[in-house]
Amino acid sequence: MWEIIANIASVCSIIGLPIALWQIYGLKSKVEATEKGIKSVLDIKEYEKLNQIFHILVKQYEEIGELICQINKTGKSKQTITNKCKSVNKEINFCIVAIPPQYTEILKNFRRVIEHIEKFMESDMQNNAELKESRDYLNNAIQQMKQEQKVFDDKAISIAAHSND
Repeated sequence: MWEIIANIASVCSIIGLPIALWQIYGLKSKVEATEKGIKSVLDIKEYEKLNQIFHILVKQYEEIGELICQINKTGKSKQTITNKCKSVNKEINFCIVAIPPQYTEILKNFRRVIEHIEKFMESDMQNNAELKESRDYLNNAIQQMKQEQKVFDDKAISIAAHSND
């Protein structure tokens, strides 16, 4: 009698093993799909953050351009120019904090922008060479941001193509 029970248990184990493997495989594919979904959401969040930073950079680029034009013009006080420089530095500092750390080259350009604006504020504010340098570094950062946005655009196209399959 125990022999019959042992044989039945063996048959159940043999049948149960493929079922268990099938369930494990199903769970694995669901976990992989969840990982892809989470990665897509994180990519979207990163793209949104980069887009927000990009718009700030464009506005600050315009601000620096206006500052360059205002140097040596009558009616513009040093205090007004200093306040505008501080405002630009504040916005660039926000970008430094907000941008993900893997964008080291962009971060370097941000730091250079701040360095040159601070050098300008420490000077007599008669020569706009430091502001022009900061504008050039800011332009480099903007161009790099455009390249990163292009990478995300390519990812979005790839994701859309795969989601249609």
